[in-house]
Amino acid sequence: MKYEISGLPCLLLLNENGEILHRNDGAITDKDEFIKFGQMAYYKLNPETSPWKKNEETFKQGDRSPEFLKDYALSMVDGGYKQDEIMQIVTLYWQHVKDKSITNQQNFEMYYHFHDDFSDVLFPDFLASKSKIISDFGQEAYYGKCASILEKNLQNAIEANSKSMYDKVLDFAKKEFKDQEIYKYDSVISFVEDSWKKREQK
Repeated sequence: MKYEISGLPCLLLLNENGEILHRNDGAITDKDEFIKFGQMAYYKLNPETSPWKKNEETFKQGDRSPEFLKDYALSMVDGGYKQDEIMQIVTLYWQHVKDKSITNQQNFEMYYHFHDDFSDVLFPDFLASKSKIISDFGQEAYYGKCASILEKNLQNAIEANSKSMYDKVLDFAKKEFKDQEIYKYDSVISFVEDSWKKREQK
């Protein structure tokens, strides 16, 4: 109860006062991921050694290379920075990268991690590049991103109580999740419709 554990396994790394340094609700079966899990707690105790603090210093020294800005933005996510702070670095990335094609691997990684909104300027390019993304990065990469886009915009629609936004989400789901095997089509549509109905019941 103290640590609000609602399911097992749950991994907690605590300091000597019993305070949570890092947690993972679920199993970690990959060795490298488990090491990273431990490192995150270490960085809480020794923030000056963390990748995000080191990247802060590099940024202050003037590095604006796209490769660095991508690593900096990703490290900021791990470091728990505010969303607007992270998106400032993401915006700088797109300003400094020369080839802005979304099928460029580095660009796709940036889009995958930081862009979810229908109104995003890169969203049409993402849809138009479907076959190329699937060919280069696999179906899971494309449809996994579609799933995060769907969830983000569905949540926006629910919070705004906007039927027009909801209709766009439903149309997106019906179009993008048809004729694929990564996600069950009927389950996706039911998730969208049921989420909207639950909003009405509150």
